[in-house]
Amino acid sequence: THTLSDIEVAQTLAEIGITYLLTFWLSDVSLANRRLATFLAVTLFVMGYFSLGLAKRIHGIHFAAVCFGIGEAIYTGLEDLLERDYLRQDGPLGELSAKMEQHYGVPAEDIRHQVMYKTTHVCLQGSIILVSIMLGVIG
Repeated sequence: THTLSDIEVAQTLAEIGITYLLTFWLSDVSLANRRLATFLAVTLFVMGYFSLGLAKRIHGIHFAAVCFGIGEAIYTGLEDLLERDYLRQDGPLGELSAKMEQHYGVPAEDIRHQVMYKTTHVCLQGSIILVSIMLGVIG
């Protein structure tokens, strides 16, 4: 296996950020087609993790960095859409949050925010577990 120097790690992290900055406009893909955007983002993340797990040289790690950067650029648009969906009054939580407001006296907007943040937290924790399992199996 290849041992990375501090400079190589810094270069790889910079590659992710620079790739993301150069391709952030790809987040608009999610506005046109959510399914395509989800498929592309997940595919790029998976390719990045596989490349990272199987890399024997720095080139594989550079490839993983580019995959992560582009995947993150596409995923940014999906995050924004999800947040807007949850926070809209006529969104999936609109009617439920209005009923809870009447029952508990808590503002409906606060309820929608809480649900959105808790859902995001659960998704984040689940993805961390999946990535750990994938890296454990591959690496």
